[in-house]
Amino acid sequence: MLKYFQVKQSLIFKRFALLLINIVFFSCQNKSKQGLFFTTLPSSETNITFNNQVTESDSVNFYTNEYMYIGSGVGVGDFNNDGLQDVFFGASQVACKLYLNKGDSVGSSLQFEDITQKSGIVHTQWVTGVSVIDINQDGWQDIYLCVSHFKDPQKRKNLLFVNQGEKIPTFKEQAEEYGLADTGFSTQAAFLDYDKDGDLDMYLLNHKLFEPQPNRLVPVDSSGNAPAADKLYRNDSPKKHFVDVSKQTGIKEDGYGLGVIIVDFNQDNYPDIYVANDYLSNDCFWLNDKRGHFKNIISTATKHQSFSSMGVDAADINNDLLPDLAVLDMMPNTNERKKMMVLGFTPEKFEMQRSLGYQQQFSRNMLQLNQGNRKNNEPLFSEIGHLAGIAETDWSWSVLMADFDNDAWRDIHISNGLAKDLTNNDFIAFTQEERQSEYGFGGGSSPSMNPEQVKNWRKHLDEFAAVKKANFFYHNNHNLTFEDQSISVGITESSISQGAAYADFDNDGDLDLVVNNMNQEAFVMRNELRKSATDTTHNFLRIELKGKAGNLAGIGAKVWIYSNSQAQMGEQSPVRGYASTVDNRLHFGLGNSQKIDSLKVLWASGNIQILRNLNANQAIIVSEKDASVDKKVMPWLEQNISTNIFYETSHLNFKHQETPFFDYYLRRLQPQKYSQLGPCMAKGDINDDGLEDIFVGGAARQSGEIFIQNAEGGFISKHLEVFGKMEEDLAAEFFDADNDKDLDLLITGGSTEYSRGFVSVPRLFLNDGKGNFIKNTLAFPQNLAIFSSTISVNDFDKDGDLDVFMGGRMDNLTFPHSPKSYLFENHKGKFKEVTASFCPALQYAGMITVAL
Repeated sequence: MLKYFQVKQSLIFKRFALLLINIVFFSCQNKSKQGLFFTTLPSSETNITFNNQVTESDSVNFYTNEYMYIGSGVGVGDFNNDGLQDVFFGASQVACKLYLNKGDSVGSSLQFEDITQKSGIVHTQWVTGVSVIDINQDGWQDIYLCVSHFKDPQKRKNLLFVNQGEKIPTFKEQAEEYGLADTGFSTQAAFLDYDKDGDLDMYLLNHKLFEPQPNRLVPVDSSGNAPAADKLYRNDSPKKHFVDVSKQTGIKEDGYGLGVIIVDFNQDNYPDIYVANDYLSNDCFWLNDKRGHFKNIISTATKHQSFSSMGVDAADINNDLLPDLAVLDMMPNTNERKKMMVLGFTPEKFEMQRSLGYQQQFSRNMLQLNQGNRKNNEPLFSEIGHLAGIAETDWSWSVLMADFDNDAWRDIHISNGLAKDLTNNDFIAFTQEERQSEYGFGGGSSPSMNPEQVKNWRKHLDEFAAVKKANFFYHNNHNLTFEDQSISVGITESSISQGAAYADFDNDGDLDLVVNNMNQEAFVMRNELRKSATDTTHNFLRIELKGKAGNLAGIGAKVWIYSNSQAQMGEQSPVRGYASTVDNRLHFGLGNSQKIDSLKVLWASGNIQILRNLNANQAIIVSEKDASVDKKVMPWLEQNISTNIFYETSHLNFKHQETPFFDYYLRRLQPQKYSQLGPCMAKGDINDDGLEDIFVGGAARQSGEIFIQNAEGGFISKHLEVFGKMEEDLAAEFFDADNDKDLDLLITGGSTEYSRGFVSVPRLFLNDGKGNFIKNTLAFPQNLAIFSSTISVNDFDKDGDLDVFMGGRMDNLTFPHSPKSYLFENHKGKFKEVTASFCPALQYAGMITVAL
């Protein structure tokens, strides 16, 4: 019987396993047929064997140079003008590599040829950023490389390899001749025509090394003299020479630049610049003022920034024709990793940062949704990273927003990983004390160390684990949220990935990926979306822009397409993500649409043109020589794109003055501060002139203010000593408390900064009908203590006068237990507490924030 059972069980298991294999096989087949799927091609097929191998030594390690692990970028360009996109890999310690795309020559495989030696690109520098640009406008794409790492400035000269225009392209290094052999610690270069003179200028992103305390609290340096300040080089063509004009254009901020994107954020056809800065330094948002100068609007354009900002990209994620913005940080997506690397922020440090001029920063990815322009033509963004579901992707580098599945909505690809887990708090705490006691230093190897000490020290280096994870792919859900589909689309291999770029390497109408990995072969990922040329469910349009002399690639041009009642917008800005350059042919997914109703182009020069009734699934060339200068062709450009519905018409001369207080000293596990819940406001016609007036509550030790509205719509302050300064005003309401036909004022408050024995009492101020108030101390029970941030007034007993509900916000004595809330019945201007008898469920209803 047992033997029979075992045989039977074995047969059942085999049949189940066979069924499972078939299900997996067919589901994978269906997945590939139905939608997006990436195949990571082996180097044996592609011939791309590049590996950005970084090797530590006694003198080169993360103690002596933490930025040795920032990796390098990848540049995509058609270097031999054969219609196929080629690939250049930047490298840290090993040689850079240039691969020529040989096309889809073997079945469904992509093949490349290593032409590095033939091309003449030979150097020994430590390369960070890769920029592909036609620097001399001869129709052949050149390569500009940013260099870092070395202390010797002569070893940090940036490199410019100018394409000599042969069948197998050869290059000549000419950075000195062009004035671009910058010797700073450079991360990336991006090109733009900031002054609208028809040629391309260069923004150079810099960082700094050998700074022992990069997060040291120092005042913001806006002098332009800091060693890590970025630079703007103006192209003085036809001299073919670039001139540093950073200071005169306003580019003066210090920072640890790791990412840069150039996009026209406010849609005035002048390029703006967003810079992602690592460490304490804030990001910079350089708005072009159209007069050759830039203004940093980071504090007004955004309310939140990443703390350790790295890669950055800008694209329209919700098809409202406004460019949105994504910036990466390094917050892990698993609880274990979060606990291992929580950064040592304290409330004091946070407040100190703000007092020194720094904006609020948080250790996570940011997704900034463009809300349009204010009245001053400056853009405004709402941060939606958590809402969108992309806030936490671990130690992330490159972010690319593009339509990888051709559904007419842009998706997100993120690379991540690090060769050494520098933020592992347990290991740092363990090793720092040991290094100090054993070697007497906290940094790299010391010349005075004996061989045994060096051996032990190297052992510590080797014990630091790598952060090796699979990259992320987020599918756009068309509703401001994204779904992590990394596994289902075939992105599963763990890696240390930095620079990444998208391109249609096989020209089949979908975007492939190439990723520069550290200590691992690069990824070449073929998109399997459009396996058939007759596919009509994943339609596309590819646009190659042909600009005029000086800007042949049409850098800065914007394209709008209209298809099947849907509009999309793209901008020609190939330097994006992290230290990389993408395919400069604009790609639009069209979903099921097989026609483009119209295509509109606004060139950087201001020239404009419209194409109509285009077929899908084709590559087109749009030439600026066919454009018009008549802006009437595009009337929407003359419209104010602002989505604002409110504008400031009057200024209230009142500033809320909070006293810094660190709630967490009282309760370490308190999730948020309850000492800064104000200010509150109330409105009502207090002097019976037919105009609504305003009360603004004060902070602790600050009196509230009345503002009387005049006939012109302005407001005049009316200071009343009766309001007092002791309480922190959290809620206020104008209502007729004593039934004398004018509006009285009720104020409640509370704060954790008061001692636990402090009693916050509701304050009722009676109006004399002319806007003058006196305090009524008998209206509410004087033994009543309530920390309340909401008041609701209504006649709940239906007797013709107004009663009051006060919601309890918290209780200083019993937190986190629910505070008590109160219902008060109005008895001719005196209020009786009736909660238990009228609605007992309201007594401890929770920590009430709002009541209506």
